[in-house]
Amino acid sequence: MGVIRIQRSCVHHIVEKRQDARERYVKVALDTLTGPFEVWEVAYTNDTNRLAFIGVYETKRQMLVVVTLHNGKMLWNFMQCDAKALNKHRHGKLLYKRYCLLSSKEKGHCHQWPCNHA
Repeated sequence: MGVIRIQRSCVHHIVEKRQDARERYVKVALDTLTGPFEVWEVAYTNDTNRLAFIGVYETKRQMLVVVTLHNGKMLWNFMQCDAKALNKHRHGKLLYKRYCLLSSKEKGHCHQWPCNHA
C-alpha cells in the first residue's frame, strides 16, 4: 500500500479518549499496517476516501487502522474491537485480502488433497 506517514499532531486524536488507552495497542496497529488481513477503500461524506486496514488476530480483540488519503497517505485513527463489530467496516472497494477462499463448488473435493494410490 506504500508509505504511510504518522504525524505527531494526529496522535492526540487517537489517544484523547483516556478510558480507551489506545496507546497500548500501537504495536498491533503497526502490525496491521504492515501485514493487513484486508484493506478497503471507503468513501466518506466529505468527498474524501480513506483506507481501512483490518488486522485479524487469534484473540478476542481485532484491529482497525484508518488511513486518510488527503495530502498523501497518513495515519488517521486506530481502534480495537471484537470480530463482529469489525464487519461494519468491511465496505467500499476491497483493495487487498491476504487469502483467497475456494468457491463453494471447489470446497471439500478430494482432488484438492494429494492422494497416495496403492
